[in-house]
Amino acid sequence: MLQDKNTGSHEPNMQNDSDSASSVEAVRSRRKFVVSATAAPVLMTVAGRSALACQTVPKGLSFAAWCSVNPKGKSTQSTCVSHTVSGHTPCKPPYAWTPKKTGTCFEVAWPDHPECKPFTSCKQRYTDRRGKTAYRDKSWAGPSGTYQDMCHHFTETSLTDAGWNTGTKLSWLDGSRSIAKILIDESRVPGSTGNKAEFCAAWLNAHKYPGTYALKPEHVRELCATGKIGTGGYVLTPEECKAFLEQTRA
Repeated sequence: MLQDKNTGSHEPNMQNDSDSASSVEAVRSRRKFVVSATAAPVLMTVAGRSALACQTVPKGLSFAAWCSVNPKGKSTQSTCVSHTVSGHTPCKPPYAWTPKKTGTCFEVAWPDHPECKPFTSCKQRYTDRRGKTAYRDKSWAGPSGTYQDMCHHFTETSLTDAGWNTGTKLSWLDGSRSIAKILIDESRVPGSTGNKAEFCAAWLNAHKYPGTYALKPEHVRELCATGKIGTGGYVLTPEECKAFLEQTRA
């Protein structure tokens, strides 16, 4: 208010009142934006990147990565999984689990678990007393055994199965091919991994690194069967499942 010097009466200061009203309106607008931003679910892309922020998501299931599998409002950890949702150590990719046909067969020792057996009996290449290449049957003796120069195919010039299909088969993934066979077929070189090979690697990681790997075996199975983990939420396409699993490994 302004006081008139002649009359002593007070007149309203229209400029100041207008500025105050503008300031209040600006504050209200900012509050509305903050409330709406916090209340609305943040939609994630397949790669796990937020549409509003979070331009890079760490590998291993971070909370942002969980939002990519369940972006429709069910964002608390209790609605997604039975263990803490936080950053996890990235574990082995499909290529690391794939049996090698020359030299040491396994880059990483497979889990010592009945549902993670690479083969029952398979052909092994060796050099006989005459210096000739020969083959013999090699039985699976557990992950502590020595496995050297194991053939992918026998005869090696054909595509006949060499015994890798005698290993564990996951009926919920592929009832006709074993874990090892899928890995050999779909993960021969880095960067050429198929969807099923990603699930195989996730299954082996879950058994090999319990408590370290982001998923438990039941989560891997559920994600494959339903395209999601837990009740409610968004159902992922096969391509989105693959992209999601890629976040959990190195």
